[in-house]
Amino acid sequence: MTPATRARPLSVEERRASIIAAVIPLLLEHGTAVTSRQISEAAGVAEGTVFRAFGDKESLIDAAYDVFMSGALEAEGPLPDPELPLEEKVAGFLAAMRSRVRDVMRMTAVTGRRPTTPTPTQNTLFQWRLHEVFAPHADELALDIDDFGAYLRVAAIGTTMPGTRFDDETLVRLILDGARRAAPISTPGKD
Repeated sequence: MTPATRARPLSVEERRASIIAAVIPLLLEHGTAVTSRQISEAAGVAEGTVFRAFGDKESLIDAAYDVFMSGALEAEGPLPDPELPLEEKVAGFLAAMRSRVRDVMRMTAVTGRRPTTPTPTQNTLFQWRLHEVFAPHADELALDIDDFGAYLRVAAIGTTMPGTRFDDETLVRLILDGARRAAPISTPGKD
C-alpha cells in the first residue's frame, strides 16, 4: 500500500479564487442572504478559512461581484465546434449571451449593485471569440463580423428583458434572415 500524499496547499490567491468561484452561484440563488456556512460548504473549506481570506462576508461579496461582472469565468468557456453550421453557432452564441445577461440582471438585483459597462479587455475578448466563431461564415453575412457581433449583443440584451417572449429558435431565424447575405437576383436575359 502506498502512503497517501497530501494535496499541494493552495496559495492565498488560489484559495480566494476557489472561494469566489463557489460563492457566485450561491449569490445568484440566495443573494446577499447567503450564509457563511453555505459558503464554506460550497467552497469545501472551514468558515474560518473564508473569513481569513476575505475578512468579512461583505468583502467576499464585493470580490465575487467584481469577478462575476468581469466575465473572467465565462471567458474560459469552450468555443463552438468549427464544423457546426452557421445557424447552430448563432444559436449557441446567442443562448450563452442571453444566459449571461439574465445572470447579470440577477446578480445586480440580489446584491443591489449597479451593473458595469464592459471593459476594453472584455470587449477585446468578445471580439476575439466572435471572430473565432464566425470568420468561416463571413461570406454568408451581409454585415461584417464586428457589426454582426453588435447586432447579436443588442438582440441578446433586448430579448432578455422581462416581458419579452422570444424563444431562441425564433430569435436565431430573425437574426439570420436579417443578417444573411441574399443570393444575387438574376435578371432574365442578362448573364
